[in-house]
Amino acid sequence: MKTFKGKIYKFIYFSETGYGVALFSFLDNPKKIIKIVGDIAHMKKDYIYEIEAEQFEDKIRKEINYKVNLIKNIKDFDDNETVIKYLSSPLFPTIGKKLAENIVNYFEKDIINNILKNKNDLLNIKNMTNVKAEIIYNTVLELKNNFIDIFITKKLKKEFLYKLTKDFNDNKIIEDILNNNFYNYAFENNLGPFEEVDKVALAFNADELGEVRISFLVYNIVKEILYQTKNTYTDIDTVKKKINLNLTYNEVFNKLLYAKKEKLLYFKDKKIYTKESYEDEVFISKKLIEIKNKNNLQNFEEAFIDEKIKLIEDEFSKSKKIDNFKFNKEQINSLKSFVHNNVLIITGGPGTGKTTLINAIVRLYEIIYNKNEDDYSILAPTGRAASRIKEDFDNLKTSTIHRLLKYSGNDFYEINKNNMLRKNMIVIDESSILGNHLFSNLLSGICDIEKLVLIGDINQLPSVDYGNLYEDLINSEFFKTEYLILNNRQSEENDIPILANQIWSNSNNIQFDNFKNITFYHNDNIDEVFDKIKYYYNKYSPLEIKDSINGIQVIAPMYKNMLGLENLNNYLQGFANLNPSIKLKKGSVVYKENDKVIFNENNIKLLLFNGDVGFIKKYVKNDEESKIYLDFYSRNIELPIEYLKNIDLNYACSIHKTQGSEYENVILILDNTNSYTSRFVDKRMLYTAITRAKKNLVIISDKNLLLKCANYLSPSRKTTLIECIKNN
Repeated sequence: MKTFKGKIYKFIYFSETGYGVALFSFLDNPKKIIKIVGDIAHMKKDYIYEIEAEQFEDKIRKEINYKVNLIKNIKDFDDNETVIKYLSSPLFPTIGKKLAENIVNYFEKDIINNILKNKNDLLNIKNMTNVKAEIIYNTVLELKNNFIDIFITKKLKKEFLYKLTKDFNDNKIIEDILNNNFYNYAFENNLGPFEEVDKVALAFNADELGEVRISFLVYNIVKEILYQTKNTYTDIDTVKKKINLNLTYNEVFNKLLYAKKEKLLYFKDKKIYTKESYEDEVFISKKLIEIKNKNNLQNFEEAFIDEKIKLIEDEFSKSKKIDNFKFNKEQINSLKSFVHNNVLIITGGPGTGKTTLINAIVRLYEIIYNKNEDDYSILAPTGRAASRIKEDFDNLKTSTIHRLLKYSGNDFYEINKNNMLRKNMIVIDESSILGNHLFSNLLSGICDIEKLVLIGDINQLPSVDYGNLYEDLINSEFFKTEYLILNNRQSEENDIPILANQIWSNSNNIQFDNFKNITFYHNDNIDEVFDKIKYYYNKYSPLEIKDSINGIQVIAPMYKNMLGLENLNNYLQGFANLNPSIKLKKGSVVYKENDKVIFNENNIKLLLFNGDVGFIKKYVKNDEESKIYLDFYSRNIELPIEYLKNIDLNYACSIHKTQGSEYENVILILDNTNSYTSRFVDKRMLYTAITRAKKNLVIISDKNLLLKCANYLSPSRKTTLIECIKNN
C-alpha cells in the first residue's frame, strides 16, 4: 500500500455507480502523474487529497496502475505547507500564495477549523478584503459540508448522494433533504432498496420511531408482500407479522395516519394497498370504461365489412404465398367484433392464429378508418414478443411498451400524463404477461385512444408484476371477448397442441407413449440424464449460431441444484460453444465469444429490455475501458464492461423469461431431485413451457412429477380490479 498527496488531473472514465478511472498528479511534483481506479467518481478536480492505493499491473496495457482504498480530504491534514497550496489553488480565485501564507501564519495551526470558527478574524489578516474573506469562508464551508465523507464513513449508498448532487447543485438544498426529507425524496425518485434509504435517513438524524419513518417502513413491508404474492392488496394480520419494532400494534397503526394522509397506503374494507397497486386498479378501470363508452363507433353494414375482410384475405394470399387464403370463422368473428367494439379482448392458445389476426386487425383499421401507422401502435410487454410479430409479418412496425413510453429507469417514463403521445389505436400482444403497473403507465401516457385490442392466452402465466390484469378483464365480462379454439398448427405430425390441451383440461389421461413429435425421458442416473440433454440438444440445434435464438431452447423452472439453470447453462456452454478463447468472468460464470446471452434489465438508452436475447460477438480492451460487443436481433450493441452484471447465459432459460417467445425445438427439464419443483411448477407454468415448442418437444422428467405438476393449480391472485370495473 502506498500513500500519495495530490489532485485529480483528469477523469478518463466514471459511472453513476461511483467507479472511476483518473489521472492523479502529485502535490509536490505536478508533472508526475499516475493512473488510479476505484470508487473515486466523487473526487473533484483541484481539491487536494491524500490517497492510499494498492499497486497492480495492467498486463493488457503493460502499465502500472493504482487501486484506491482510502481517500482523505484537506481538512484531515495537519501540515501547513499543504494548506497553503490548497488555499492558493484555483478553488480560491483571487487569493494567491502570499495571502494563503498570511492566513496560515495568522492562525498557525488547525487552519481549516479556525477559519470556520473565526470568520471575522479573516479581516485582521494582511491584504485581506471582504470579498476575499467571503470566498475563503464559503469555499472552506463547502468542504466541511462535503457529504461524501459522511457517506463513506457510515458506509451509506453513495449512488443516492450522486443522484442528489445531479438533481441539486446547491449544498443547502442537499443538506435540507438529507436532514429533513430524505424518505420522501427517495420515494419520489424510486431509490432503493429501502434498507439503504433507511440507513441514510437515520444517519442524518431521522426519528427512528417517528410517523414518517414508520409510514415508509410499513409501506415497504406492504410493497414487498405484494411483490412476493403478486396480489394487489394484503391484510393487517399479514403486515403485523412483518413488523419488528419496539412499539405496540396500536402505536404502529396510529403512526400510519401520515401514510394515509400522504396516500402512501390505502386502507379499504380491511385491505391494505400500496399507493401504486390501488391507484393502478382505479385508473385502469376508469380509463377502459372511458374508451369503451366513447361515441366513435360507426354503423358499418355487414356486407361492407365482409367485403373488406375479403380484400385482406386476397392480400394475405399474395404476401403469405398461400393460394386462396381464408380466415376461419373465429377469426372473422374477431375482426367483426373489432369493428363493433372499442375495447376487444382475444384469447387463444398457440397456433390459433393470433399473430395473423393482429396483422388483419391493423389492415382492417387502415382500410375502414383511413388510418396509417402513425395513428396506431402494435406493442408487446417483451422485446422477444415484439420481434416475433415482425418475423411473421415484416411489414408491421412493433415495439415494446417500455420503448414506446421511453422508459429511463427507476419507474420513470418520458412519455407520461404530463408529456402524452397521441395514438388512436393500441394493439397489445402477449397481454397475459402484461402487469397492472405497466398497463396503467401506458394508459396514462397515451391520449386519444379510440380502439384497444388485448391479445393473449388466458391459460398462460400471468405477469411477474402484481395483479392479474388479463384474466381479470376477461372475467369481468364487461368487455367483448373472443375465444380462439381452432388450431391451425395441429396436424398429423404435430401433437404439441394435443398435449397442451390435455395438460390444461384432463391431466390424468396423458398418453405418454402416443405422441409423434414429443419425447419423454427419465432416468435416475444423473450422468445419463446429462448425456441425453447433450444428445437432444445436438440433434435439434441449428448449424448457424444466430439461428439458435429461435431454433432451440432448454427450459427449466429452477435455478439451483444439478438440473437448475445455473448448472445447465455451464454444462450446455461446454459443448454448444466450443470457442476456446475464454474472455470474461462473472463470479463462477465464464463468458466466451459466440455465447448465447439474455439481458436482464430495462435500459431505454441502449434500447435493450429484460428478456432480450443475443450473442457475444467479441470482447475488447483499450486504453480507457473494456467493452463487450453483442448482437441483439441483428442490432450491434457496444457495452462497457460494467454491463456484464446485466447479462446472463441463455442456453437454458426460466419458464417465465421464455413467455412471449416460440422455438422450433424445446427441451423441458423438471428436476425431481429438487423437492420444491412440485410446489413451484403448476398446470399453468407447465402449459406455458410446453407451448413454447413449435416442431419438437423433449420432456426430461419423472412422469409422476409431470402429472403432479399438471394437476396442481396455484391459487388465484387476490385483486380488486373486477370490483373497480363494476363499481365505476
